[in-house]
Amino acid sequence: MHRPLLSLVFALVTSLSLSAHAQNPPMSDKDQAPQDRPSRRGRVLETVKDDTMNIRFYPVNLLAALVSVDFDFKIADQWTLGPSLSYWKFKIDKGGSFTNDFQINRYRIGARANWFKNGAFTDGLFFGPSIDYVNIDLSTADSSGPVTAKGAYFSSTLLLGYGWFWDSFNMMLGAGATLGLGSSQVEVRSNSGTNQNVDTTGRGGSLAFDWSLGWTF
Repeated sequence: MHRPLLSLVFALVTSLSLSAHAQNPPMSDKDQAPQDRPSRRGRVLETVKDDTMNIRFYPVNLLAALVSVDFDFKIADQWTLGPSLSYWKFKIDKGGSFTNDFQINRYRIGARANWFKNGAFTDGLFFGPSIDYVNIDLSTADSSGPVTAKGAYFSSTLLLGYGWFWDSFNMMLGAGATLGLGSSQVEVRSNSGTNQNVDTTGRGGSLAFDWSLGWTF
């Protein structure tokens, strides 16, 4: 009896999950070196900034109590790579025969790379591919007692955008698409001893938007 409603809730959460993935300071003319390169303002910079890590968070996600953090480690002149993490705890109003609201916990563990056209942590275009593992746990109750559901899936995101880097503070803005990489099986358990496995399609796609604020070190 729980299968249609829980399938709908999990599909909703999956849809929400799919849609949610240093610049150098300007130098004076007398300080510029022969290997200078142009900045976004047409001026030249002396050397590449020594920062090797960027920690970024997503302000819009915080409005929905979704905490997301990316750690970008410089691995080459134009590339960064690092873990991408998020945690989301929220609820959906109860419905049908359920007596409690749906309490949902979602966490995501992934890896994201960034390729910067003008060099890592430097103003300019970036391309950001990532892959993520997402786990979702749902709990509620009906007249027989607690009911739980859980499931997981993999997804991949491709982003294209622009980054602005100041002395340490930075902002990255981009857009792209997220694609589920396979189907997921949702396991539903109730206090009455009823266990159900619900197959969901995990190959759907959605638009992805990226706006982060960060600090380089």
